[in-house]
Parts: sequence; C-alpha cells; structure tokens
Amino acid sequence: MTQPIRKNVTLVVTQNCNLACTYCYEGYKSKQVMPLETALNIVESYLSNSTDEYDECVIEFFGGEPFLNFPLIKQVCEYVWAKTWKKPYLFFTTTNGTLVHGEIQDWLLKNKNRFEATLSLDGTQAMQDLNRSKSFTQIDIPFFRNTWPNASVKMTISKETLPHLTEGVIFLHALGFPIHNNLAYGIDWADPINIEILKRELEKLIEYYLSHPEIPPCSLMDMKIEYQDADEEKKWCGVGTHMVVFDVDSISYPCHAFLPMSIGKEKATSSRDLNFNLTQNLIDPKCKDCVLHYICPTCYGCNYDESGNVAIRDNSLCQLTKIRALACSYLKVKKLLANTNLDKLEGEDYLVAKSALKIQNLLTKI
Repeated sequence: MTQPIRKNVTLVVTQNCNLACTYCYEGYKSKQVMPLETALNIVESYLSNSTDEYDECVIEFFGGEPFLNFPLIKQVCEYVWAKTWKKPYLFFTTTNGTLVHGEIQDWLLKNKNRFEATLSLDGTQAMQDLNRSKSFTQIDIPFFRNTWPNASVKMTISKETLPHLTEGVIFLHALGFPIHNNLAYGIDWADPINIEILKRELEKLIEYYLSHPEIPPCSLMDMKIEYQDADEEKKWCGVGTHMVVFDVDSISYPCHAFLPMSIGKEKATSSRDLNFNLTQNLIDPKCKDCVLHYICPTCYGCNYDESGNVAIRDNSLCQLTKIRALACSYLKVKKLLANTNLDKLEGEDYLVAKSALKIQNLLTKI
C-alpha cells in the first residue's frame, strides 16, 4: 500500500520563549508574533490546494514557545474546523509544557482528537531543571501522558545530562512515555570524555531493554540498521521539499533550523535559494564510504550555520554516532537471536540481524 504524501507546514506563531534552554539553537529570538491574517492565509492556501503534489497536511505551530501565542493558535484551528477543505489535515505542536494549564489545557483536552501537543521533557527533574530553566515543577506531566497516550516525549541530551542518560530514559518510560531522544545539535561534543560516558550509558541501556523486552527502545537505541545497505541516496528529512516553515512575516524557509532566529537573517535569506531536490548536494565527501552513510543522522540547518554548506557534517558527532550504531546493533542482534540462529530468521528480521552483524564487524575497533 502506498504511503500518503504528507506536507508539513510550520507557522512560527511567536519568536519568543519563556525558557532559556542550555542547548537552544535559536540565538536570535525576539518578541515578534505572527499576525492572524498571515496565519489564516498560509493555512488556507495549503488546505485549499487541489493538486496531487501532496495528499494531506500537518499544520505545526512553532516558536519559541508556541503557547505564548495561544489566542492565534485557537483562532486558526477553530476557523479551519468550521469549514470543509480539499486536503485532510492535523494540527500539531511541540511545547515545553509550562503554559499548558487552565484555559489552554481545557481547550486541548476538548480537541485532543484533532490537535496533538508533544511535550519536550529531558528526563528526571534534575536533568530537566539543568537543561531547561528549572521548569520541571511547572509542567502537568500526567496531562500529556493521559491525553495523547501514544505520543512520544521529546528528550534532548546535553553534555551536562549525558552522564544521567540511562536514568532519564528509565524515568520517562516509568511515566509511560515512548521516547524520541537525540544528542543536541549545534553544540561542541569534541571532548573525549563524552565518548566514554556515552559508551557507559548505552551499555546500561542495552541491559535495561533486554530486561524489559516489552518496552520499545528509545529512538537513540533504535537506528534503522537495515538501511545501511541502501543503494539510493535519500535526504535525512523532508527539509525544503515535504517541509516548509513560515516566519512571523510570512517569508518561507526550508525548515526550522534555517530560520532567521536560528542562523541569523543573512544566512537564512541565502538558504531560500538552496535546492534540496538534488540529493548529491547533500553528501559529505568524508562520509560517502562510511558503513553508516545511509543511517547517520544530520541536521542540514546546523551544517549550513557552521560551515555554509548543508552537506558538511559536525565532526564532533561522528565518533558518538558510531558508538550509538554499535550499541543499537548489539541490542538488535541480542533480541533477534535470543532463541534462534541467523539462518532461521526470515524477511525483515533477517535483514536487520545481518546488517547489525556487519556493523559490529566493521566498528568493533572503536
């Protein structure tokens, strides 16, 4: 069955935020907000589109902290819900959760089947408070878990919280959350101590997930190992093609990471001329022969900000990604071969195990 083509349309409803997260890549925030008329015009243009370019839309509200402009979010949604449109759609946002109380919480609960809010939460109270302005006690965590039980929590790992990674993951799983987590982009991971800490924490996570096979591993421990033998170059994400983000002034950019509040006005303006349809322009020459080439994550916006080239990757993340891939391969092999042999596996399970063993053979000297 063919997957529907989804267009992610992001509205920067405010450039302001009420927290100051240690790893925030938005270094040029302001008090500016998007006018209601601008937001409605953008949403109408995509939901009224009758072409076959895409099948459905995700309309994302973005900041800063989006709920600082809750009145606009509410007005846009209720305007759209009152009409019939040519394209199916879903409203979505990611929030720090600190403002989701009272009227906002009541409205979200009432509309939980047509609006999804994902919570950013970086682990235990100590980890969250270290990364995110001592905000843990300001968040009604059970509200998010109970309202959208299948939604992942967004966990960003900083250098300061890396030593507590396993503790944070176990804590979030105990709350009942699936976890989407990653090492923070745009910060310097080059200190060799990070390598040893990450090895230690991933070894503990392997033990945890093997002891709790009923819990789906966090995304950090769930690299798509089977794709490492791909024979076609693909973009890591939908930047510039299936994704578009509109700033408060209605000017569009390839994604969140290319916004003026992320990389400055000059770089953001030049990024609007980039062609993300040419995948050969996204290949870092130093990476093309690596066994992890097709499964190694990257942020084109952070690359562009750092080097002026979307393809040139952050060297400080290279060794950490190899350690992560090795840990993922060990976990997958141990789970798949716990009660059988490789030659008895079939289909995707066989491909995953074969790819994982190949990665182990090539990376065990790390």
